[in-house]
Amino acid sequence: TLHYVWNADSVKMVRTGDYYAAAFSNEDTLYTIVGLDTFRNDDAASMQEVYAQLPEMPDSVQNMIADYNPYAPFIRSADSPLLCDFQKFTAQDSSMTVSFSPKDLTQQIVFRLRLKVERGVEVTSVRGALTGVAGRVRLMSGLLKNDADNPTFKQYLDMEEKGAGLYEGKASVLGLFPSESETYKVGPGILHLEVHASVDDEGVLRERIFHAGVNLKSLIKKAGLMEEAEDGSGYRNSCREAVIEIPTQLEVTKDKVMTGAGGGLEQWFVHEENIEVEV
Repeated sequence: TLHYVWNADSVKMVRTGDYYAAAFSNEDTLYTIVGLDTFRNDDAASMQEVYAQLPEMPDSVQNMIADYNPYAPFIRSADSPLLCDFQKFTAQDSSMTVSFSPKDLTQQIVFRLRLKVERGVEVTSVRGALTGVAGRVRLMSGLLKNDADNPTFKQYLDMEEKGAGLYEGKASVLGLFPSESETYKVGPGILHLEVHASVDDEGVLRERIFHAGVNLKSLIKKAGLMEEAEDGSGYRNSCREAVIEIPTQLEVTKDKVMTGAGGGLEQWFVHEENIEVEV
């Protein structure tokens, strides 16, 4: 077994034989390529252990008021394309050509949420934190995992008002894993929303912050974001772009958040300035 690694703009002679080859492009050097040096220097190493990995970010950078998913750190957004292709070929002579057709391994997901606001309440901003975000991807196969060696992360989500109570946020990820249960409010597959509002309390304006945790398991499954490998070894992205709409309309009142059906939500705790609630 022989291993070769070289830049696309250089030339390297290889011995006659059968090869597996992975070609990738790391634009803006956003991703750290893990395992490439080991593969280069050790002919017994496996190409399966070469990954592209996003860098982590300090929690303080996100400036969230409260973090209800401390199980995982924040990670950078996959804003730059990660292009990769894999080929099997036989090297016979110097005139042969190997053609690659790299595909983007990142995924663009738009989240849509509707808020209904009570008179006397003005929503000033909405921010979010998305959990279950894949931290790295196997370059040879585009395989994603969620286990002890491949933990998931959180990603900050800026929610922009589009009018008529509609808010949108876009996540650029390597992959998104759902929660194991639709009842969980912590762990992967949760959208933590932070709603800032100005409340008219008998002529006195008060700033209040509402926190809501939305379990995305059924929505992630419905969107078909990933498919499991045939051998059960992991998952691969099955679409390049997707839209996830939160079906429950949240009603923001002066002292609580309610679902569209009018049911009050369980309150975590209340203090003078902030009210924390759970969806």
